[in-house]
Amino acid sequence: MDAASVSPQLRAEVATALALARAGFRRYATYRQATVAAATTNSVFGFLRCYVLLAVAAADPATPTVGYRAEQLALYTWASQGLIGVVALWGVDRPGRPDPHGRCGR
Repeated sequence: MDAASVSPQLRAEVATALALARAGFRRYATYRQATVAAATTNSVFGFLRCYVLLAVAAADPATPTVGYRAEQLALYTWASQGLIGVVALWGVDRPGRPDPHGRCGR
């Protein structure tokens, strides 16, 4: 596929997606220390959460904890901790509460 055969609509959509990606990167690059602090905090709480769940699972190895094995509990912990970062990228600071200034974005 050469550049001449690409539709103008596809070019516009790709340009829009790239502009949004650039704006998002600039937003998080501006607050580098806050981004690093959030990732560190998320990791620390992930380790704590994983350790507690694995300790509960190890208390009685013959019976799975609520039907889950230790590997599944660890996967659950880290998948949910990873999703916290994804949800943060959406920019939802206060779910269910409208912005008092009427702004749509940040």
